Amino acid sequence: MENVIIDENYVDQTREQTPTELFNTHLLERDDDPGEEIKADLDKLKKEQPQAFNETNEVIQNFILDAFDEEGSLFRDASSKTGTTISMIYGKLREIAFKHLMKITRKYDSRTRALLKMHFIQKVDVEIFDKVRHEAVG
Repeated sequence: MENVIIDENYVDQTREQTPTELFNTHLLERDDDPGEEIKADLDKLKKEQPQAFNETNEVIQNFILDAFDEEGSLFRDASSKTGTTISMIYGKLREIAFKHLMKITRKYDSRTRALLKMHFIQKVDVEIFDKVRHEAVG
């Protein structure tokens, strides 16, 4: 039997990749932008199932955007504007809105539900959160 020298290099070569590593490797090997595909799918969803898209926008409006005042501030009272308070309140609004979204999207197929989640995340975690972040920091 051949003697095997076990060093760091050997361990790295023989260990299996974790699911995260496999996913990251897959992303690095892609030559396209997965965001473009999602945007195209969302545009298609708007045309094919406008009710599903509108229901998602209504959830965002009713559970999150209605909490903001005319100036885009989450709080009217300046004394309660701390970064932590704003983040906590926004996080709770987001959690409630997402739970409601999951309830109303049960009737759709899994692909539609996934796209509606992506739309929700894009709007709530990227676009609207930017306003919240500015308020918390500013």
